[in-house]
Amino acid sequence: MAPGSERLFDTLGHFGRFQACIYFASVFQAMSCGIHYLASVFMAVTPKFVCSIPGNMENGEIWELNQCSRSRREGSLDLAYEYNGNKSVFSCSHGYIYDHTKWTSTIVTEWDLVCEREWLAKLTQPTFMLGVLIGAVIFGDIADRMGRRHIMWFTSIGQFLFGIVVAFTFDYYSFVVARFLLAMVSSGYLVVVFVYVTEYVGIKVRTWASMHVHAFFALGVMVVALVGFLVRTWYIARRTITVWLIWFTGSLGYYVFSLSSVNLGGNEYLNLFLIGVVELPSYVIACIGMDKLGRRNTLIPSLISSALICVLIMLIPQDFNVLIILANMAGKFTIGVAFGLIYLYTAELYPTIVRSLAVGSGSMMCRVGSVVAPFCVYLTSIWIFMPLLLVGIMAFLSGLLTLMLPETLGRPLTSTLMEAAEMGRKQDISSEKSPPAESGVMLQKIEILSQETRGIEK
Repeated sequence: MAPGSERLFDTLGHFGRFQACIYFASVFQAMSCGIHYLASVFMAVTPKFVCSIPGNMENGEIWELNQCSRSRREGSLDLAYEYNGNKSVFSCSHGYIYDHTKWTSTIVTEWDLVCEREWLAKLTQPTFMLGVLIGAVIFGDIADRMGRRHIMWFTSIGQFLFGIVVAFTFDYYSFVVARFLLAMVSSGYLVVVFVYVTEYVGIKVRTWASMHVHAFFALGVMVVALVGFLVRTWYIARRTITVWLIWFTGSLGYYVFSLSSVNLGGNEYLNLFLIGVVELPSYVIACIGMDKLGRRNTLIPSLISSALICVLIMLIPQDFNVLIILANMAGKFTIGVAFGLIYLYTAELYPTIVRSLAVGSGSMMCRVGSVVAPFCVYLTSIWIFMPLLLVGIMAFLSGLLTLMLPETLGRPLTSTLMEAAEMGRKQDISSEKSPPAESGVMLQKIEILSQETRGIEK
């Protein structure tokens, strides 16, 4: 800075109230950078494992299950641990058995990144750091050309979007790509925010202000450890994010349609009355749909329909008051279905030990939506359809994410986090054998003996 600029701080203050607000608002995002940088410490852990049990066993077969292969003892019923006879070695074509005692779910267990695919798991963090390198160079240069604040906005939004995308990736390659892009924007933000706060405070506090950007990064690292300890399975974490979004969207749409009813034209009292009346049959339809179609199959159409109705209302000419009122009633009806069933659906998605906490936290997000809704309605001063656009986007996104939730119709309530995490997964881990106590070779004896074999044992 020029000497004149530094003297300006002597007059205005080196770290005044406004500068403090700007500082903490800017560096708070550095916590998320710390979270993203170190998240792979827990996401890419490889637990103890062995080959899975073959699915086509015959009577009298004895198999030895190792980490990256399995062998069948030929022509012998010897059950001794040490066996030096003939063996036929096979690959782990039926997958692997993982020790879920400590690590319930990681990218390794999700996509079997072990043995010949082990290098893929080890590539995740170097790929992320490559994104950090590229992002620091690119966004650092652009910030000098376009300004710090624009890049901070862009990278902040990028962290939010790519962070969500990472949580919902469907295979290893989409995960790596999403993490790479997340690394670029996270690195870009961290570089630019450091420069931004350095330029925004006076020389008397510049040392402390700049160095404490790293303190917020360290807080993010602490959050990784805390969340990793409390949420051992990312299935539950991903499910919770989706459920919270549905609660928020349901409440937001519920109150936006209700509060907007008095601005639709015609009789305001009649409009609000009709908006309330249409809510009653929505609960009846929700009950019928939940019992006949299932919870998820009722929730998805209701959310998607709400989004489509928001678009439809935006297309109706403003002088067609009756059509606008009817469309708003339809929107309140569909969002009412989602708003009504999410209570029961949430209770069924979580085990007994955290069920009250799950419903309570969902209700918390519901109240957040009800707080945001009035401010959302005030956005009509910017654009008359802005509230509908926001509700439509949130409802459509929630409907898509609901596809990843398991169906709970006809299922018993779960009691443990393990049971809840396994709900809806393709592999039934409950049928697996106990994993190895040591990381070396394990002998897993699988005995399907004929009557003759049992006679020999007797």
